Amino acid sequence: MKNLVILLFALVPAACTSQEAPVALDSTPAPAANAVVEQSEYTVSCGCKLDSVGQCGNYVDIDGAWLEIANADVHGLGVMEWCSVPEANAEVAGEIEDGKFVATVLKVIG
Repeated sequence: MKNLVILLFALVPAACTSQEAPVALDSTPAPAANAVVEQSEYTVSCGCKLDSVGQCGNYVDIDGAWLEIANADVHGLGVMEWCSVPEANAEVAGEIEDGKFVATVLKVIG
């Protein structure tokens, strides 16, 4: 019995150090890298309001993944454009490049 307890304590740490990648709590698959985003209405938000981001910045929800808007300044947006807005939508089009959204069209609705 004593050997069984020792073996159990030896195996527990090995079982907890899996080499598998951690799974995100909101396991929504990210959109394909370098994909074209057709013009449509999308939800936009400040990153400080998003659990998956946690810091200020301009983000757009593309297919369930929050992507930083890489060129928000080109479209006249400040760094924290939606910090004080509970919910916002924008008409956007562009491309996903290196995990960020590069907008060719970005018109805030309302």
